[in-house]
Amino acid sequence: MEKIILPIKNSPGYYVSNYGEIYSKWEGKGPASKIGAVMKRLKPAYADGRWHIQLGSKGKTLRIHRIVLETFVGKRPDKMEACHFPDRNTGNNRLDNLRWDTRKGNERDKIFHGTSNSGENNGSAKLKEKQIKTIRGEKIKGDTYKVIANKYHVSLSAIQQICEKTTWKHVEE
Repeated sequence: MEKIILPIKNSPGYYVSNYGEIYSKWEGKGPASKIGAVMKRLKPAYADGRWHIQLGSKGKTLRIHRIVLETFVGKRPDKMEACHFPDRNTGNNRLDNLRWDTRKGNERDKIFHGTSNSGENNGSAKLKEKQIKTIRGEKIKGDTYKVIANKYHVSLSAIQQICEKTTWKHVEE
């Protein structure tokens, strides 16, 4: 893919490439700063699993993948809540690795790539998949929700949702 560099909308003197690189033509500091002729590549910051950049001394911190999409693809469409990383590398902000999609589409990608935080992968999970299978088996054998809930130290409604597969849907029998 040939590198293309375009100006960032509403950010005079700043540019972005389709490789996810941010550039500035600003020279000097403070009130004496001005837009010059030389384009310098800026170093982004990495936080919360994403690359960020602050444009200008009082500028808002922006996520680079959003800058790339908004510059090369266009404004975020209605009902599109997330940008996606098909190769699972959140540090890869190349245009060919990004797209607008729905929250549902993003969650589907996470399941496909094995990066979803459902079930055991959720930091708040109190149970393991093996226990889920056992719980469902105990219910089939005739144990009550209350007995099972007490055994596993979780709420009665949690056991009911597990048995009715409204939670832990991904766990097969």
